[in-house]
Amino acid sequence: MAVEPGPGGNALSQPTESYAKNSSLIVTVQDWAGWIAYTSIDDLCREDLLFKNLSGGYDVSNLLAVSAVKNFAKLIGLERRGIRVIKYTGTSKVDAEYDAQGALGYVMAFDNALQKIMTFIPHKEELVTGLRVEKFNIPKISVREILSNAIVHQDFSGADAGPIVEVFSDRIVITNCGSPLIETDRFVDAPSKSRNQQLSRLFLSVGLSELK
Repeated sequence: MAVEPGPGGNALSQPTESYAKNSSLIVTVQDWAGWIAYTSIDDLCREDLLFKNLSGGYDVSNLLAVSAVKNFAKLIGLERRGIRVIKYTGTSKVDAEYDAQGALGYVMAFDNALQKIMTFIPHKEELVTGLRVEKFNIPKISVREILSNAIVHQDFSGADAGPIVEVFSDRIVITNCGSPLIETDRFVDAPSKSRNQQLSRLFLSVGLSELK
């Protein structure tokens, strides 16, 4: 399956492989429904995540595939689209002590990926009103926002690699495919633009991003 959305990400709402024949590729509807509070297949169809087909089954949308697939390696053309996390021992790329290519779809993998990234970021414990609180050199909320943006705004029509998170001893670098839709010097004050509107709305609905 190749996903080639335009500026609005329309291809993400198109049907792909049959759900009935390829259920092993996708998390169960029950698992997915529990994640996003949908209660029935009809709800998933209304959100363009599933499509009824002529054989009486359901086809999975590209959006559901990239969000909830069990293993990206099973999706032809998207094998390396999962979140990749690399931890280097120093300030350069000479020596990597950890390098993992994610398999799960973005919604299902997000929290675990974020938690893994945070384990690599230097932190210390402080007492706050009698409670021990972890203080990270890079705030978790910042990493979460950048990771979410890297997933949502990646260019599916370009290279086949997904978001890459590189953690160095003194910094963290998060990259994705595609050029920015906004000039880099206008990131703070320019109106928001989305390359993949359906994916952006889904991340917003499940609480993985915020409307700015």
